[in-house]
Amino acid sequence: MPHQIEAGNDCRVMDWIVNIDRGNRALMSIISTIIAIIFILLGILHLYWAAGGKAGIAKVIPVVEGKPAFDPGKIMTLLVAFGLMGVGAVSYSLGHMNLESYPYGAFVSYAGWLLALVFLVRAIGDFRIVGFFKKHKDSEFAVYDTKYYSPFCLSLSVAFALLSGSQA
Repeated sequence: MPHQIEAGNDCRVMDWIVNIDRGNRALMSIISTIIAIIFILLGILHLYWAAGGKAGIAKVIPVVEGKPAFDPGKIMTLLVAFGLMGVGAVSYSLGHMNLESYPYGAFVSYAGWLLALVFLVRAIGDFRIVGFFKKHKDSEFAVYDTKYYSPFCLSLSVAFALLSGSQA
Protein backbone atom coordinates (compact mmCIF):
# COMPACT_ATOMS: atom_id res chain seq x y z
CA MET A 1 0.00 0.00 0.00
CA PRO A 2 1.59 3.35 -1.04
CA HIS A 3 2.46 5.77 1.74
CA GLN A 4 0.16 8.76 1.86
CA ILE A 5 1.22 12.05 3.37
CA GLU A 6 -1.19 13.31 5.94
CA ALA A 7 -2.00 17.01 6.15
CA GLY A 8 0.10 17.41 9.31
CA ASN A 9 3.14 15.75 7.74
CA ASP A 10 2.75 17.79 4.57
CA CYS A 11 2.93 21.00 6.61
CA ARG A 12 6.12 19.82 8.34
CA VAL A 13 7.72 19.06 4.98
CA MET A 14 6.82 22.54 3.71
CA ASP A 15 8.20 24.12 6.91
CA TRP A 16 11.45 22.24 6.35
CA ILE A 17 11.69 23.48 2.75
CA VAL A 18 10.92 27.06 3.79
CA ASN A 19 13.61 26.90 6.50
CA ILE A 20 16.16 25.72 3.93
CA ASP A 21 15.16 28.62 1.71
CA ARG A 22 15.48 31.03 4.65
CA GLY A 23 18.96 29.69 5.37
CA ASN A 24 19.94 30.17 1.74
CA ARG A 25 18.62 33.72 1.77
CA ALA A 26 20.50 34.41 5.01
CA LEU A 27 23.74 33.11 3.48
CA MET A 28 23.22 35.16 0.31
CA SER A 29 22.50 38.20 2.48
CA ILE A 30 25.77 37.73 4.39
CA ILE A 31 27.80 37.19 1.20
CA SER A 32 26.26 40.22 -0.50
CA THR A 33 26.87 42.43 2.55
CA ILE A 34 30.53 41.42 2.80
CA ILE A 35 31.03 42.08 -0.92
CA ALA A 36 29.21 45.42 -0.68
CA ILE A 37 31.40 46.54 2.24
CA ILE A 38 34.56 45.52 0.38
CA PHE A 39 33.53 47.48 -2.71
CA ILE A 40 32.52 50.56 -0.72
CA LEU A 41 35.95 50.48 0.98
CA LEU A 42 37.68 50.02 -2.40
CA GLY A 43 35.69 52.99 -3.69
CA ILE A 44 36.83 55.09 -0.72
CA LEU A 45 40.44 54.02 -1.38
CA HIS A 46 40.08 55.23 -4.96
CA LEU A 47 38.67 58.55 -3.71
CA TYR A 48 41.80 58.85 -1.56
CA TRP A 49 43.98 58.22 -4.61
CA ALA A 50 41.96 60.69 -6.69
CA ALA A 51 42.59 63.29 -3.98
CA GLY A 52 46.34 62.77 -4.39
CA GLY A 53 47.09 59.95 -1.94
CA LYS A 54 50.00 57.69 -2.86
CA ALA A 55 49.95 54.87 -0.27
CA GLY A 56 49.79 51.43 -1.87
CA ILE A 57 49.77 52.73 -5.43
CA ALA A 58 52.80 50.62 -6.51
CA LYS A 59 50.88 47.46 -5.67
CA VAL A 60 47.87 48.26 -7.86
CA ILE A 61 49.30 49.70 -11.10
CA PRO A 62 50.71 47.10 -13.54
CA VAL A 63 54.34 47.63 -14.50
CA VAL A 64 55.88 46.66 -17.84
CA GLU A 65 59.64 46.97 -18.32
CA GLY A 66 59.97 49.11 -15.21
CA LYS A 67 57.31 51.62 -16.23
CA PRO A 68 53.64 51.85 -15.19
CA ALA A 69 51.41 50.30 -17.86
CA PHE A 70 49.11 53.33 -17.58
CA ASP A 71 48.79 56.55 -15.61
CA PRO A 72 45.24 56.90 -14.31
CA GLY A 73 44.19 60.52 -14.02
CA LYS A 74 42.00 61.99 -11.30
CA ILE A 75 38.82 61.85 -13.39
CA MET A 76 39.34 58.19 -14.33
CA THR A 77 40.14 57.31 -10.72
CA LEU A 78 36.93 59.06 -9.59
CA LEU A 79 34.93 57.15 -12.19
CA VAL A 80 36.45 53.88 -10.97
CA ALA A 81 35.64 54.85 -7.37
CA PHE A 82 31.97 55.43 -8.17
CA GLY A 83 31.87 52.30 -10.33
CA LEU A 84 33.21 50.23 -7.44
CA MET A 85 30.58 51.67 -5.14
CA GLY A 86 27.97 50.80 -7.77
CA VAL A 87 29.19 47.21 -7.77
CA GLY A 88 28.71 47.24 -4.00
CA ALA A 89 25.14 48.48 -4.49
CA VAL A 90 24.40 45.70 -6.99
CA SER A 91 25.83 43.13 -4.59
CA TYR A 92 23.74 44.43 -1.70
CA SER A 93 20.61 44.51 -3.85
CA LEU A 94 21.12 40.91 -4.98
CA GLY A 95 21.31 39.68 -1.41
CA HIS A 96 18.72 41.84 0.29
CA MET A 97 15.93 42.59 -2.14
CA ASN A 98 13.18 40.56 -3.71
CA LEU A 99 13.99 41.76 -7.20
CA GLU A 100 10.78 40.36 -8.68
CA SER A 101 8.83 43.09 -6.91
CA TYR A 102 10.95 45.96 -8.25
CA PRO A 103 10.51 47.48 -11.72
CA TYR A 104 14.26 47.28 -12.41
CA GLY A 105 14.83 43.99 -10.60
CA ALA A 106 15.65 42.11 -13.81
CA PHE A 107 18.28 44.75 -14.62
CA VAL A 108 19.98 44.19 -11.24
CA SER A 109 19.90 40.43 -11.76
CA TYR A 110 21.43 40.76 -15.24
CA ALA A 111 24.02 43.18 -13.81
CA GLY A 112 24.97 40.47 -11.31
CA TRP A 113 25.45 37.93 -14.10
CA LEU A 114 27.47 40.46 -16.09
CA LEU A 115 29.68 41.15 -13.06
CA ALA A 116 30.22 37.39 -12.65
CA LEU A 117 31.45 37.28 -16.25
CA VAL A 118 33.58 40.44 -15.91
CA PHE A 119 35.34 39.11 -12.80
CA LEU A 120 35.92 35.73 -14.45
CA VAL A 121 37.51 37.42 -17.47
CA ARG A 122 39.60 39.62 -15.14
CA ALA A 123 40.80 36.56 -13.21
CA ILE A 124 41.83 34.81 -16.43
CA GLY A 125 43.45 38.03 -17.60
CA ASP A 126 44.68 39.58 -20.81
CA PHE A 127 47.66 37.19 -21.14
CA ARG A 128 50.02 40.18 -20.86
CA ILE A 129 49.93 42.09 -17.57
CA VAL A 130 46.95 40.92 -15.49
CA GLY A 131 45.31 37.64 -14.54
CA PHE A 132 46.43 34.11 -13.90
CA PHE A 133 48.00 33.76 -17.36
CA LYS A 134 50.02 37.01 -17.56
CA LYS A 135 53.50 37.16 -19.12
CA HIS A 136 54.96 39.97 -16.99
CA LYS A 137 55.44 38.44 -13.55
CA ASP A 138 58.38 40.35 -12.08
CA SER A 139 56.78 43.52 -10.68
CA GLU A 140 55.30 44.13 -7.25
CA PHE A 141 51.89 44.40 -8.91
CA ALA A 142 52.36 41.04 -10.66
CA VAL A 143 53.13 39.30 -7.37
CA TYR A 144 50.05 40.82 -5.71
CA ASP A 145 47.96 40.05 -8.77
CA THR A 146 48.91 36.38 -8.69
CA LYS A 147 48.53 35.99 -4.91
CA TYR A 148 45.54 38.21 -4.21
CA TYR A 149 43.81 40.10 -7.04
CA SER A 150 43.18 37.29 -9.52
CA PRO A 151 41.99 34.76 -6.89
CA PHE A 152 39.78 37.50 -5.42
CA CYS A 153 38.28 38.18 -8.85
CA LEU A 154 37.64 34.46 -9.37
CA SER A 155 35.92 34.34 -5.96
CA LEU A 156 33.84 37.37 -6.88
CA SER A 157 32.82 35.71 -10.12
CA VAL A 158 31.53 32.69 -8.22
CA ALA A 159 29.86 34.89 -5.60
CA PHE A 160 28.03 37.05 -8.17
CA ALA A 161 26.90 33.91 -10.02
CA LEU A 162 25.53 32.51 -6.75
CA LEU A 163 23.86 35.81 -5.84
CA SER A 164 22.31 36.19 -9.28
CA GLY A 165 21.29 32.54 -9.40
CA SER A 166 19.60 32.82 -6.03
CA GLN A 167 17.24 35.40 -7.56
CA ALA A 168 15.93 32.95 -10.17
